[in-house]
Amino acid sequence: MNYDQRIAHIRNWVTDMITRYDRPTHLTHDKAAAEVRDMAEDLNSELPANLKIDQLTATLERTAQQIRKRQRTRTWPTIQMVISCARECLPGEILLEGAPPAPSSRDGRYSLVHAAKMIKAGKPVAESYISGLNRIELLKANLVTEEDLAAYKPPGWVFIPPIDVVIEQPDPLEAIDKVQW
Repeated sequence: MNYDQRIAHIRNWVTDMITRYDRPTHLTHDKAAAEVRDMAEDLNSELPANLKIDQLTATLERTAQQIRKRQRTRTWPTIQMVISCARECLPGEILLEGAPPAPSSRDGRYSLVHAAKMIKAGKPVAESYISGLNRIELLKANLVTEEDLAAYKPPGWVFIPPIDVVIEQPDPLEAIDKVQW
């Protein structure tokens, strides 16, 4: 897919997505058209160039769903919201191929991606990625496999998932039933 096809696909998606919302009152028709072009260009610049058309379409569909979940007003979402939702919706295998995130990134998914790249390269990682909750998150996101983690396990090692302690609370309705009036 060349640039013109890709940007047309993204621009069509942006146009379809914003029709669900009211145009901000400060935007004239010309400014609104420019905003759509800018949103499509900005989104295109943030998505990896190696996305295939089906991956791009799936990512944009998931992005639209995330935007619907987060949008608090009936006006167009901001470009920043569209881009952050698109980043979250990228397929795991695409994230692994990209550049490592900045160490200051606050987005948990990017730290998982960085750890997955380190695991696949056989480099040292924190213990929580091998036997803790982050291990479960890595596997759920399909960023690594059990085979990838096998190199980090000593012989005879067995994974025991963390257990959340649940304190059983008595049902207040049962307590009322037992009271003799």
